[in-house]
Amino acid sequence: MASPLPSRRSQRRKRTIALGVAAVVAVGIADYLTGIELSLEIFYVAPVTYVAWRAGLGPGLALAAGAALTWLAGDQAAGHRYALAHAPYWNALGGFLVFALLATVTARSRALAAEREASRRTLARKTRELERSNAELEQYATAAAHDLKSPLVAVGGYLQLLRRKLGSACDPSCAQYLDEAVRGAERMEALIEDLLAYARIGKGERTPEPVDAGTALDEALANLAAKVEAAGARITRDRLPVVPGYRRELVQLFQNLLENALKFRSQESPQVHVGVQEGLEEWVFSVRDNGIGIDPAHAGKVFGLFERLHG
Repeated sequence: MASPLPSRRSQRRKRTIALGVAAVVAVGIADYLTGIELSLEIFYVAPVTYVAWRAGLGPGLALAAGAALTWLAGDQAAGHRYALAHAPYWNALGGFLVFALLATVTARSRALAAEREASRRTLARKTRELERSNAELEQYATAAAHDLKSPLVAVGGYLQLLRRKLGSACDPSCAQYLDEAVRGAERMEALIEDLLAYARIGKGERTPEPVDAGTALDEALANLAAKVEAAGARITRDRLPVVPGYRRELVQLFQNLLENALKFRSQESPQVHVGVQEGLEEWVFSVRDNGIGIDPAHAGKVFGLFERLHG
């Protein structure tokens, strides 16, 4: 079944053209009645512009031609006198070119305005869809985190109870296996917490506040103190600035980057440098280390969720 919208649009277009034609005829009659003393050619601009805006370029150009011919016919019928015999025809041609230019500019402006409005509506629709999707994602992540954490906590608890129950009967290999199982459960629980935090990123209205990047780095290093000491790592830094942002996220960012540098290292002791450069309108941070590196062909892959290039 055809939609009624195109029919209404067609009727509106016909009314626009009819009004434009009536206005041109009215101006032509007025031009004829005024005789030689008064020229009303400027009044043809309004109906031509109106039709081009409301009905499009084609009707606008057609009315521009009609306005030029009406102008010429009015002059001829009124018996206007010109020094040159062909002057009325040149006037009509010049008038048509001016009207056509106005119609073209007007129709193009209308098309651009329609494109902007369509883009705005599309963006608003996608924004609503994204907000709904984010809300559903957070609800799912919260439910999944709760459902997954409960059995993991139980598994870790039972493993520790099992180790205490075995006591001296548990040889070193058995103790190692149980410890690895417990650590695996703890890592899975931490992963679930990270997933939940990832799902909540950007949730709620927050205003960035001044954050001392140096203090944030100190906090990240404090969290990783045991790993830094165990790896024999040397961490150096530039003097870090105060930047607008969120302290917790900046600490987490530094901690993740430093932990990767400690984890994916070569045979040498890790050497990590946190640098910063002042740009025109921003601070550009960098973290450089002497580890195993990233193949440039896979540089984009490592930023995917749960992606890694090495075991």
